[in-house]
Amino acid sequence: QQALTLKQGDVDLTLLYAQASLDTGKAEDAAYALARAEAGGQTDWRLLSIIGVTMDTLDQHGPAQDYYRRALLLSPDNPKILSNLGLSYILEGKPALAEQTLRQAAAEPGADSRVTQNLILALGVQGKFDEVDKVAGPELPSALVEANREYFRSLLNASRTWDTLRGTQN
Repeated sequence: QQALTLKQGDVDLTLLYAQASLDTGKAEDAAYALARAEAGGQTDWRLLSIIGVTMDTLDQHGPAQDYYRRALLLSPDNPKILSNLGLSYILEGKPALAEQTLRQAAAEPGADSRVTQNLILALGVQGKFDEVDKVAGPELPSALVEANREYFRSLLNASRTWDTLRGTQN
């Protein structure tokens, strides 16, 4: 915090502080530092993307997605930004849109394993287990693929159970 006060406008320092704040569960601190940087006129795709991550952490998915879209204007087709946007769609309950976005991210040069993991999550929560196997197969051991499949099945079954219970209470 002291360094940020002394070096206002330093994007790299702001990014480090925001990431450290998020990593320690202090999303509000990250949001404050990022808002100050944004108010100072900083327009860096990394800054906009981490603001989006912070908004998602605070369950503000619509604003988060706006920040990711702004970041994509500065760094088109960036797989990191697309991956964050896709994960935001998952958090908002839009797995089909997440899948589309994450497939785009996975096709981009520089896409890393986090993109693949997020795509597997989007497919899994939709119950697309054959697709999970295709995407995960080359990257993960078969035992882990099977464990993931069972985990997704349990999530879907739990979701259906809650939906059934909610229906009986109305």
